[in-house]
Amino acid sequence: MEKSVLTRQCYGVIDNQATAHLTLATDSETTYCGKKVTGPVPEGGWKNKAGYHIGEHCIECDKAHRASTGTYAVCYEF
Repeated sequence: MEKSVLTRQCYGVIDNQATAHLTLATDSETTYCGKKVTGPVPEGGWKNKAGYHIGEHCIECDKAHRASTGTYAVCYEF
């Protein structure tokens, strides 16, 4: 399976959890898992006090993106 290299702007948050949701290519406010984006992913992602990255991607968005596009999403910006 090939990868799709995406930018940070292709993701959003739906609440205050450290989870990035992938938005639809045709609608930047709706996620692949069907939830509504409430804001952008923080620049640099989420980190703990020691500076380690703690955020994660929504597995449901990842599954739906793979089923829809035949590629897996990769983002190097957070």
